[in-house]
Amino acid sequence: MNNNSKLNLFFITESIRPTLTGIGFYARSFINTLLETNKSSFSYSFIDYKSTDYNSQHLLLLRNFFFKMKIYLWHNYLPLRLRFYKFNYIFNFNSIPHLIPYAQKEVYFVHDISLDLYPSTHPLLRFVVHKLLFKRSLNQAHIIVVNSKSTKNDLITYYNILPKKIFIVSYAYKKFVGPEKNPNFNINRPFILNINTLEPRKNIVRLLKAFEELKNSSSIPHKLVICGKKGWKYQNIFTYLNSMKHKNDVIMMGYISENEKKYLLKRADFFVYPSLYEGYGIPVVEAMSYRCPVICSKTSNLASLGKDCALLIDPKNTADLRKAMQQLIQDGNLKMQMRQNGIKKTNQKHMAIQYESQIRSLSHFLQIYD
Repeated sequence: MNNNSKLNLFFITESIRPTLTGIGFYARSFINTLLETNKSSFSYSFIDYKSTDYNSQHLLLLRNFFFKMKIYLWHNYLPLRLRFYKFNYIFNFNSIPHLIPYAQKEVYFVHDISLDLYPSTHPLLRFVVHKLLFKRSLNQAHIIVVNSKSTKNDLITYYNILPKKIFIVSYAYKKFVGPEKNPNFNINRPFILNINTLEPRKNIVRLLKAFEELKNSSSIPHKLVICGKKGWKYQNIFTYLNSMKHKNDVIMMGYISENEKKYLLKRADFFVYPSLYEGYGIPVVEAMSYRCPVICSKTSNLASLGKDCALLIDPKNTADLRKAMQQLIQDGNLKMQMRQNGIKKTNQKHMAIQYESQIRSLSHFLQIYD
């Protein structure tokens, strides 16, 4: 790239909205770090869709006027709408498959391939669009950014993507730094905590079953606190909950703020995350960073995150999950050791250095090959 020229970047920021979930947290962290480390090298714009954190002077006012199938039509409309803008790169964080390629070079983010491995946990329309267009989108992309070595290996294994086309930019979790406010939750300790979007892949029904078995077999005083907004196919969660003998010991919180999350993680006896599959596993990192002991699945990237600092369980085995919860309740020394190991693994300074290095490597690649 000519030293006197600037790359012109465009970020599709629809996932950054008031009620952030994993992709939104990832996108916000990526953009902020990229701009902090390279702002003098880039000019940039954001799409005005939903809600963003960014200054209005950088917003390109594009409106989504689609209704039915809107997210899929929108992502096929965008390449046409942006065709005449002089952007060097389009950063597409949501990994929605699209038939029409961008005229510009696309940086395509893939967070997991759960639609291939666990198709029944997703809405039918999403699965059909994925099967028809995902591979095409991977091939159309200039480069692909993934959040873990696990996701990179999945793309190589299932889609034969060349390794040199895939960049790993993990996730640098930053603790909530605002003043901690008491949210006045009516939750007595001790309690077991789970935070995620309510959808089948998060395996919440199995967590409820394991908790019910635990309450039936012992006299533990624990409550189970489940936080997260409703996603899709969540009805079975509430159907099973209403049938439980100990349903009054389960507290469904809905979506919680960063302050509320911090408050709960600092006070939970331990955190449970029995997801069937994760590309990364942000909630596990969050829990460890607040010295909260963790039980998580020994699948996908969770196995790497939990190695040496979490109890790893088979997410398809209810008894395995129940035994792990029983073990943590009974073994105070184990919990103390897990707190220490978890905080070491999620060392904020180390994670920030690694993350910035990955961002710099990616931005260096974009400048050299533009």
